[in-house]
Amino acid sequence: MVTHYGPQGQLEYEVFEASEALSEGEVLSLEEKFLAGQGQNITPARYAVNPHERQQISDQVKATLGAAARLLNIQGYTRIDAFVRIYSPDRIEVIFVEVNSLPGMTPATCIFHQAAINEYKPYEFIDAILNFSFARKKLQQQPA
Repeated sequence: MVTHYGPQGQLEYEVFEASEALSEGEVLSLEEKFLAGQGQNITPARYAVNPHERQQISDQVKATLGAAARLLNIQGYTRIDAFVRIYSPDRIEVIFVEVNSLPGMTPATCIFHQAAINEYKPYEFIDAILNFSFARKKLQQQPA
């Protein structure tokens, strides 16, 4: 996800579609996670075969991840790693693994794929991060 400032200076969270990380073994290896050609990520995650149900589940996951980011006051960009248990399209459970405050931007990571679904080219995504940082600094320098 990436943050922006709204028209009145309020912090807004743009939560991307989640990716699904596939592993060769029981645990995702460091090579699968970071080396190009080693890991396999599917974006967006395949929560359900039915497109309507998949989107319904995705919306719930995104809302939960966004709520966590707000609670933690995350600013800039982040990747939250989690497991998603699906009991039904109406009942899911998000199990948080970790919050990556500065997620890697290697060719093997999925953040550029997630951003692309929201119509960011890689340099536009980096620009959004930098522009948020500049706007934040400017807001902090304004007298109260």
